[in-house]
Amino acid sequence: MSKTKRSNTIRRDMIQRGGKMALIQWLVQTNFAGFLVSMARRVVTGRMEIYEIDVGLYQSSRFSDEDFEIFQKLNIEAVIDLEGGVDILPAMVEKDDYKCWPIEDIPKLPDLKQLDEVAKWGYERWKSGKSLLTHCVAGCNRSGLVNGKILILDGLTGKEAVKLIRAKRPGALSNFVFVEYLEGL
Repeated sequence: MSKTKRSNTIRRDMIQRGGKMALIQWLVQTNFAGFLVSMARRVVTGRMEIYEIDVGLYQSSRFSDEDFEIFQKLNIEAVIDLEGGVDILPAMVEKDDYKCWPIEDIPKLPDLKQLDEVAKWGYERWKSGKSLLTHCVAGCNRSGLVNGKILILDGLTGKEAVKLIRAKRPGALSNFVFVEYLEGL
């Protein structure tokens, strides 16, 4: 299913579940306008958007070779790649500080056992003092899901984790299935 068809399906489902007010509420909750601004900035500059969710815990869109200076500046030491292997960092792979787990941004949860394993992997690196970047294509839903699990492992409730991620990353966690899952933890 194309991204446009998926978006239309999500909007249609939101309207069926709660009417137009639910859709408006979703747009406000997810700071959709902020997301559009950040994506426009990415299109214009061609650079990744990176957000610090908590001290040393980052969330971003996909990155390219030109973005490695940002890695050095922020001292990124571990990466969770939810997009799929376009940015393998050899030094991180050698140290077991790179985890690739491609998942889709669709209104369906990924394998929860694997989600727990990836979140635990990231949490252990983050708590050991390494700065951790979790990224997907846009840096919103998949990376928000994994970072949400990491924050829950750190002691936040699911609702607190969703609120923090949305406050730090405009447009994050617009996938209502991911949000319902996190808020239920």
